[in-house]
Order: sequence, then structure tokens, then C-alpha cells
Amino acid sequence: MMVVIGRPCTILFFIVFLIAIILTVHVRFGNTKTTDILCIKSEKQALLSFKKDLVDESNTLLSWTVEEDCCKWYGILCDNSTGYVTQINLGRSIGENSELKGKLNPSLLNLKHLIHLNLRNNDFGGTQIPSFIGSFANLRYLNLRSAGFSGLIPYQLGNLSTLRHLIVKESYIYDRGFNLYADNLHWLSSLSELEYLDMHRVNLSKASDHWSLMINMLPNLKELDFSYFSILFIPEWFFNLTSLVSLNIGFSDILEGPIPCGFRYLTVLEHLSLSGNHFGPVISSCVYSFSGLKLLALRFNNFEGVISSAIGNLTSMRPLKACPKLPFEKPNVIVLKREFLFGKITYQIGEFEKLNELDVFGNQLNGSFAESLHFLPTSMEYLDFSSNFFGGVVSEVHFANLSKLLVLFASENSVVLRVSPDWVPPPNLIEIDLKSWSLGPHFPKWLKSLKNYRKSLSGKIPDCWINWPMLRFVKLSNNNLTGEIPCSIGSLHGLESLHLRNTSLSGEIPISLQSCTKLVTIDFGLNQLIPLELCRLTSLQIMDISHNNLSGSIPVCFNNFKAMASKQETGVGIFYSKMYSPSLDLSSNNFFGEIPQQLTTLMGLQSLNLSGNQLNGSIPGDIGNMMWMESLDLSRNQFSGKIPSSLRSLSFLAHLNLSYNKLFGAIPLSTQLQSLDASGFTGNELCGPPLTKACRVVVNEPRPSIRSSGEKNELLDWFHWGIAAGFTVGFWV
Repeated sequence: MMVVIGRPCTILFFIVFLIAIILTVHVRFGNTKTTDILCIKSEKQALLSFKKDLVDESNTLLSWTVEEDCCKWYGILCDNSTGYVTQINLGRSIGENSELKGKLNPSLLNLKHLIHLNLRNNDFGGTQIPSFIGSFANLRYLNLRSAGFSGLIPYQLGNLSTLRHLIVKESYIYDRGFNLYADNLHWLSSLSELEYLDMHRVNLSKASDHWSLMINMLPNLKELDFSYFSILFIPEWFFNLTSLVSLNIGFSDILEGPIPCGFRYLTVLEHLSLSGNHFGPVISSCVYSFSGLKLLALRFNNFEGVISSAIGNLTSMRPLKACPKLPFEKPNVIVLKREFLFGKITYQIGEFEKLNELDVFGNQLNGSFAESLHFLPTSMEYLDFSSNFFGGVVSEVHFANLSKLLVLFASENSVVLRVSPDWVPPPNLIEIDLKSWSLGPHFPKWLKSLKNYRKSLSGKIPDCWINWPMLRFVKLSNNNLTGEIPCSIGSLHGLESLHLRNTSLSGEIPISLQSCTKLVTIDFGLNQLIPLELCRLTSLQIMDISHNNLSGSIPVCFNNFKAMASKQETGVGIFYSKMYSPSLDLSSNNFFGEIPQQLTTLMGLQSLNLSGNQLNGSIPGDIGNMMWMESLDLSRNQFSGKIPSSLRSLSFLAHLNLSYNKLFGAIPLSTQLQSLDASGFTGNELCGPPLTKACRVVVNEPRPSIRSSGEKNELLDWFHWGIAAGFTVGFWV
């Protein structure tokens, strides 16, 4: 084909026409996500029917309304291009008081594209796992961990041929032994794509004769947890599961003899738990050749003797959890918590002359507490004898050699402390817990010399703090206290840390507290306290007044916290071996209004949590000045506008949660922001990575070259015509 071109402007027209075609293709095919996709009406109705059968006492599903697009509901994720619901994530963390109850409605089967279902840590009242769950043809992830299900695990789960993660961990809620059980495990063989299987504490006794055969038919299995299942033996061909990365067959209470050397053939195995069995009496030498292991758990077995020096071959190892009978050579730390130890501590403990930490909490040790103290080496700094059966009388002479002691935990023992009125405890002691000891009949005067003490308390806090001017740390958290904070607490001029979290205190914080100018840490969370005079505490680096039902605007005087305004050196902890960094937590109150500009001057803050309030307005543009910020949570407020581009400057930011506000527009581009979890941006009108929703592309008209007026007008006419045609084709074809 020959093309004859007679005029220069015709050449330009030809070029512009090609550009228009390219733009047409881009608009039609390259920007398929320019508009928001609403959820499917039938799927919204299915979810509303599901909600009707749930008991939601904490209003977790408050956003699930007919008016709201279901793709924006809490716990729901939709496909960006089709609007189909793909994920239901209603699992909760342990400790959250937001569990769902009721039953599962089969209306969920209308969600034909569901690939992810998470209901962990809820309470479905001991009902059976519904068999209809086996009808989700596209499901890849199913998590029913500790969700309050009971009875037979339905074999219909074997129909989930695309499933990769199956978690049906047993619930502890009903304390009735094994609630979940399986008649057989033949249905497992159909789950050929399965990579993760967790049936911890499920009663599999009826599958003891064929469980290993079924597991061997899962070629992609990487993680397996069959702990608390009475496994009779481990067949040799079990070690053909060469894709296993993590294996837990602990607490079967049956497996015995030497640890099988066949585990060496599981070359990618990183985590191996064989605790709670009867392996022994020595650790097989082949165990030391499991070079890829990062975690090896051998607790509660029948091992004895000395650990071989070949343990040094386990170069990838993190912690080694072993039986208490195994003597480590000259350690400086011994931790034997809840190891079912019994008997007495003997003089041999003194042979560990460098020992500075001994923790035997929660055992059945008995004998004289005084004698046990006498045997300890003089290097001891941290001692936890809590929850044992020690007894006898302890006097000042028994502490004479423990001048380096920093921490003493010895609660829940039947011990009498009998010391003179003028006794002075070890000079470096900073924390002591003697709950259930006999200290009377009078309030112990020696507490005056302590820098910190802990007791289990109830009632009002006595107004006598003037008697302990040397106190630096006070921790009364999680007690049954009532009333107000006494005024005399302001007499503790050396006070550095004050913890009154979750103590049911109420009323105003006393004005006298402003005299505690050395205060670094305040934790008043989960109370009903009113902080009026905190702004005068210029040394404050950590303040937590969350969950206090506070209202009003955020005080502008927070910029008085001078210690938060610049980078501080990481400090030694509020209590032994803990660390702190500057943080401010005002979450779960009723603060309203905008974030005051003064708050962003606290450039040394590493954590700021304002979530769960009624704050509005835009996020301050100079929030990027808070350069040391590692965690920022502004979720569940009413913030509007765009995310300020200055957030890109927060190079240390590891956690960002802006979810469930009224923000819109593109997420600023930076290596840091795009690497964060997408869940921190949901519940807004945002677009761009890390979200899968793309932003609308705005096409700018290119400027034509300056030419003679005739050529210029002709070129523009053709250009506008071409662009118009392109957009017509792009949006209407």
C-alpha cells in the first residue's frame, strides 16, 4: 500500500490520529478500575441474613447496614473488578471483648467467589461445624480456631479441593475435654492443595490407624500440627513428607524411645515439637545433625544426662526448650517455669557461681525458703520462686549475701517474714512481690527504702505516700481499687513511673501530681480518670490515658511535653529488663475536633494512637515532621480529605492504620507507605498501592507546537476531533 502525503500539516494530522488511537486503547483497556465497583445486591442480602443469626454484643458489625456498600463493611473484602465478596475476616485476637455468638446461616453459600473465611476466637455456643461449609467451591483459607464449635468435624470439608489452609484448633471455652472430634480422616486425601493443617487438641483417636496414610497423600503440606493426638508410632515412610517446614506432634503422651533419625530427611524442616512424650533416656546423636532447625521443643520427656557439645552444630537454632533434668554447663540464666518440678533446692545451685537469674515459677518445689536463699550464689539479680510450696520463716540474715538482688518474686508460698523494724532490704532491690506472705502484724516500715513494690490490693489507695519519698516506680495496675488518686502521691518528687491501669479509679487526677517533675511514664488506661494537670509534666515520655471515656478536644498544651519533642535515648525499662520509647495513647475515648497543630511538634514520638475517637478535619500536613514515628494509628475517626504527602517522610514507619475514616484520593507514593499492610487504608475512598484499587487516570492534552496560525488551527481542530473520538470509543464501546 502506498500513502501519498502532500502537506506538512497532513503529516501532523496522521501523527495526532495515531496518538488518539493509542489514548483510546489506554482509556478502554488500561484503566478498567476507574470507577468504584459496588457489591453485588444478592451477596449483600446474603451477608445481612448471616448477620441476623449472629449475636453481636460489642457492635463489631455496626457498619453492616443496608445503606452502606457491603464492600466497605468491617471484615469484608471484595474483588475490585467484579464486586464479588472474596473474603470474610471476622476473626479476633485473644483478649478482645468482641466475640460473635449465635450460628452460621447457610445464606453464605450465595457468596460463590468466597476464597477466605476466618471466624477464629469467637463463640458459636458448642454448635457443630456446619456441613454446608464444604460447599464453598473456591475456598482457599478456612480458620475456625477456638471458635466455640463442638462435635463431629463434617467430612464434607473434603469437598474443598482448592483449600490451602485448614485450621480447626480445639476451643478451651467449655472446659469439657475434647469437644471436636473426627470419625475418620479419609476426607483429607481429597485436599491435594493443602499446605497448612492445624488440628491441635482435636480428638482423632478413631483415626489412629490411618492418619499417617492420609497425611502422606498431601504432597504440598508444609505445616502440620497434630499435638495432643495419641500417636502410637511414627512410620518410616512418614519421613517422605519432604515439603514439611513445621511439625508439631507434641503431647501425644505415648511416643517413646529414641527420637527417630528419619527426621534428618525432612531437609526443609525448621520447627520440630516433640514435647510431652516419653522420648529418652538420651537425645539421639542424629538430632544434632538437623542443621536446618530453628526451633526444637523437647520439654516434658524422659531425657537425662548431659547435652552433647555437638549441639553447636544446630547453627540455625533460636530457642532450645529442653527437659529440666538436663544440666547446662555453668549458665547465668536458668528458666524452668511450670516444669512439674518437685523436691527441694539443694546446695548444688551454689556451684553456678555466675548465675544471676533463676526462674522456677509454677512448680511443686518445697522445703525451707530461708535455706533455699542461703544456697544461692552471691551473683543473683533476678529471682522468681512464685507459686510453689515453700514455707518457713525468713529473717534479714537470709538476705545478707544477696546484695546484687534487683527483683524478688515469691508470691503464693506459705512464708513468714520476721525482720526487725529497722531492717533495710538489699540495697539494689527495685521490685518485690510477696503476695500471700505473712508480713504483719504492722504495715512493714521497710517498704520506705524500696524503689518499687507490688502487692495485690483492693479498696481505696491510702493517702500516706508522703511516708515513702524515695519511691521511683509505682505499679498498681490490674487491682481492685476504688475512689480517687490521693493528693499525697504528689509528694513523690523522685517518681519516674506511675502505673494505675485497669484499677477502676475515677475522678480528677490530683493537681499535686504536677510536682512529680521527673515522671517519664504514666499509664492510666482503662479507668474513669480526668487528666487536668498532666501538661505540666515536661519530662513525660510515655502517656497512656486510653479507654477513659474522656471527651472534648485534644489539649493544645501537649506541646509542653518537651521530652517528647526530640529524640530520646532508649531507656532502661519501667521494670526490670523492659525498654521504653516515647509514645502517646489517647485511643478509645470521645475526643472530638481536629488534631491540634501543637501535637505535631512532638517530633520525638515513636508511637501515636488516636484511634476510636470522634476526631475530624484533615490530617495535619506537617505530620511528616514527626520523623521518628514508628507506629501511627488514626483509625475509626472522622478524618476527611487526602492523606498528606508529608507522610512519605516517615522513613521509620512500620505500622500505619488510617482505616475507617472519610479519606479519599491517592495514597502518596513512597517505598515506606507501599510496603505497609493494605488493611490500614480500608474503609475510606482511597486508591493506589498497597490497595488493589487503581486510581483514576487523568489524561492531559499535550500542547501543540507553535506554528503559523493556519497550521495551528487546523492541527488543533484535528487533535480535538481525534481525542473526542478516542474518548467516545473508550467509554462507549
